[in-house]
Amino acid sequence: MAELMRRSPLTPEQADLLETIDRSGSALMHIINDVLDFSGIEAGHLQIEAAPFNLSATLRDVGRIIGPLAAEKGLDFDCGAPPAQLPLLMGDAGRLRQILINLTGNAVKFTEAGSVSLRVVREDGAQSAAVAFCVTDTGAGIAPQDKARIFEPFEQVDGKLTRRHGGTGLGLAISRRLARAMGGDIELTSTPGAGSSFWLTLPLRAAPRAATARHPAPRTVPAVDGAAVADGALAGVTILAAEDNATNRLILRKMLEDTGAALHLARDGVEAVDLFSRLRPDLVLMDMSMPRRNGLDATAHIRGIEAARGWPRCSVLALTANAFAEDRVQCGAAGMDGFLIKPIRRADLLDALAGALRPGPAAPAVQGRVTSSP
Repeated sequence: MAELMRRSPLTPEQADLLETIDRSGSALMHIINDVLDFSGIEAGHLQIEAAPFNLSATLRDVGRIIGPLAAEKGLDFDCGAPPAQLPLLMGDAGRLRQILINLTGNAVKFTEAGSVSLRVVREDGAQSAAVAFCVTDTGAGIAPQDKARIFEPFEQVDGKLTRRHGGTGLGLAISRRLARAMGGDIELTSTPGAGSSFWLTLPLRAAPRAATARHPAPRTVPAVDGAAVADGALAGVTILAAEDNATNRLILRKMLEDTGAALHLARDGVEAVDLFSRLRPDLVLMDMSMPRRNGLDATAHIRGIEAARGWPRCSVLALTANAFAEDRVQCGAAGMDGFLIKPIRRADLLDALAGALRPGPAAPAVQGRVTSSP
């Protein structure tokens, strides 16, 4: 709601106050995400998936998120590139992305001048590829006596810096636990005053030759891109949004009101299936948890309608507050094409719509929360 209000006429003082509200809310969400991730790991609820993924795409995601943060501080940021001719790999791309974002984000946070870089090194055998990721910064460095405890939960080496930048002391603890659950580890080399290097090593095997990281493409509708969506480029496109929360329905309506799209709102899964059957929309935004029929069941019914009537596949993007690997598996099993993480940012929503409506093969739309699996 703060983001929507920022688009209305404001005095400079109101704009500053609103920015503080928005920034504080984002910081609180980051803390909550860290606590939920750590508690889930400690409770033994962590699931690691093994699916084909493209490492280049994962690195692009990291660069897209961390690059602007580095630029704000005047830091040089190099996200690197995977070794030449690296095949599709088998692993949990979401968890890998989470670790790399934690490591590079920390490096940017605690580096006041200079650079942050992410390098990738590969050592492969007949059926495996051991991939090492090195995140290097030109920050203050870490004293030898502090190297072990920075991976412990709620530990923060420099209290003054942490208070200034925020954080829970959970990011590195979560990252190391995720790395070890994936069969790898994270190590640190650092010299006080000369920066630090965090090494993530994972035993990633090559995907079978027939495997593909591509996902089914939505049916062809007008080609759009995120930059043009807000200028009415969705004129003629019909979007069905199923959401039981009245506030969230209002937010979606406000975010899409100047895009030219015809937006239809359903309050539960039963209404969503009925509207889909009558409207045949170009895209569906589907809340996961709704009364009468949840988003997973509603999507399965929608896929059944398409099959029975011979309709081309319509993209269905989940709206969810959950971003764990098991949630992605459930979404895929129900026939969903991707998901947006609540609270939704308008830019993420428009990017996801642009990707889902673009003709041709498309990667799954995953936007929003960055500290959990995308």
